[in-house]
Amino acid sequence: MIKVSQKKSKDFSWTFEQFRKRKISEPYDYLMIGASYELDTPDRSTTFLLLFGGFDENTFHTTFYGLEAPITCPMRQAFERGEISWEDFWTREGEIYRFLVPFNPGPLRIDIIPTSQMNQTARAAFHYGIRSPYDIKHDQLKISWEILPDVWKNKKSAAERSYKSYLARCGHRLTKKSAA
Repeated sequence: MIKVSQKKSKDFSWTFEQFRKRKISEPYDYLMIGASYELDTPDRSTTFLLLFGGFDENTFHTTFYGLEAPITCPMRQAFERGEISWEDFWTREGEIYRFLVPFNPGPLRIDIIPTSQMNQTARAAFHYGIRSPYDIKHDQLKISWEILPDVWKNKKSAAERSYKSYLARCGHRLTKKSAA
């Protein structure tokens, strides 16, 4: 396995406000298991992909797992094209950054942990196998406009517009299997 970075967690520190500016990038902007986010380091030197790990009602912290994966990262590109599995991408380094983010403004806790310690919420995304995130979003949008009952006609047309708009923006990134 190739390491993308040899940096330690102390090299990266975000304030609560900086972390809240994370981006929900397409195709990860659709609420689903495996919801991911992009987070730039405060100095803008690199980008992390974050995988949502859930909310702990006891500690009032949200958990995210992160890997350094700028848009130019070959592993990220292979993952987004559906050439490697979700599990292979998220466990590729054998360790992952765990971000514990308080519900209200406060200090973040960032640890490097073995990927085996990721929680079940995050690991549920691994069932997507080698499906591209673009293909998953395509399927979810298509289903949402195809199965909405006629009673919700205005929502159905909005869902269809969303689907067609997505195809116009990202159709070229769908795998051949999905595009067929």
